Amino acid sequence: MSKAFQIKERFCITNEVSALSTLILKLKKDYPHLTIGAESTGICHLPVLHACEELNLDCTILNPLLTKQILQSSIRKRKTDIDDSVRIAKLLMQNEGRVMTYQEATDKSKVLVRSALKLGEMNQALRLHIKHVEAILDQVPEPLLKEEASMKENLKTLKKEAIKSVPKESRKLLESIPGVGAWLASTMLAEIGDIKRFDSGDALIAYAGLDPQIKQSGANLNTHGKITKRGSKHLRRALTCAAGIAKMHDPELKKYYTDKRSEGRKYREVLCILGRKVGFRVFAVLKRCTPYEKRETKEEQK
Repeated sequence: MSKAFQIKERFCITNEVSALSTLILKLKKDYPHLTIGAESTGICHLPVLHACEELNLDCTILNPLLTKQILQSSIRKRKTDIDDSVRIAKLLMQNEGRVMTYQEATDKSKVLVRSALKLGEMNQALRLHIKHVEAILDQVPEPLLKEEASMKENLKTLKKEAIKSVPKESRKLLESIPGVGAWLASTMLAEIGDIKRFDSGDALIAYAGLDPQIKQSGANLNTHGKITKRGSKHLRRALTCAAGIAKMHDPELKKYYTDKRSEGRKYREVLCILGRKVGFRVFAVLKRCTPYEKRETKEEQK
């Protein structure tokens, strides 16, 4: 039976390493079994991680999707810093989240990859805006065209830096998997980090948020519903993108895709399943430190 939730004390401090360190030391003295955690919110949780690292303490980071789900299930749907802190504390009591280090959160390859992904989103939004302007004015103002060209060039340069920032040996291993190129391999490596922290392929799939939601009602158990989306959206996107490419070149995935689509399964649903298959290949390749070996189909063996 879980312990009843009770608010002991409240504090309001600046989100700075020095202030957080002072507070954590005080709380650790008053509450020896203290659990420290924060919600992953851009860069706002970094000072907490930094303070915990300096004090040699663990810090649990929560996916914002968890707190959002609690907010949506509440009646009043209030969202303030005070309410958020209570939700985070309740989730920590339920052993949600995972321990993360400051070094992991500020990893160079992850920062570069995510920066490139963000710039790519901005570039795509600008292209859509240019199309909209062109449809109205029949021409595109020169400053917009220059901005698009500049952003495209910067994105290309940033991607090259991101690719160089990941271990070349690991990247080449992933590139042996059908559908995985240099950029997708770099994205996967940046998001996965040390593969040793995953005990199984299922754990990696769960981290990517590609594991199916489990719904049980009485004797009925459904494990084929929507995906949880509780992990890294960047890893999830990279795996499904690789799956979309692989289904056109890999005989095994191509046959699986064709069979499931003929059964009436939706495109996105089948793509997520293929993404899981790619994820298991990624796990196996990184764990074994050997390139992917293609399995021959019965037709190819003939």
